[in-house]
Amino acid sequence: MTSGLSIDAVKIIQDAPGIARASNAPLLTPEAVLMAPIPLRSTGTDANVELRGVSPNVFAIRRNITIIEGRMFTPGIAELVVGKNAKATYSGLTLGNSITLGTVRWQVVGVSTRAVVPLTPKSGATPTFLTAPIIARTLFLNP
Repeated sequence: MTSGLSIDAVKIIQDAPGIARASNAPLLTPEAVLMAPIPLRSTGTDANVELRGVSPNVFAIRRNITIIEGRMFTPGIAELVVGKNAKATYSGLTLGNSITLGTVRWQVVGVSTRAVVPLTPKSGATPTFLTAPIIARTLFLNP
């Protein structure tokens, strides 16, 4: 089963009356979720890991998430922030390391209390939404 909203629908929702705002911007983060194979540290076998792509304002909305190592990803670049539990559970999710998701190499630039990843890896690209224990474009990775 799948579901989704077009970027046009997201724009309508973010401009709707009653949507909370901060600094004149809607407190709304469209997110995309996908599954990706990432090897477990314990066995080396791939596990299906949920990845979540989020918008840069995610921390204004999900206030229970903070960066504990490194930094937040830069929008438009293939960078991701992983959750501390994902870092401990899966191989290759250490600060400074890169992993391949599809055809794109993503660099781990931060570790958070939970995962966060950007929506798109290339500047000017149409946003696609992702979420997980990894945060890329922004992706969050949470086991």
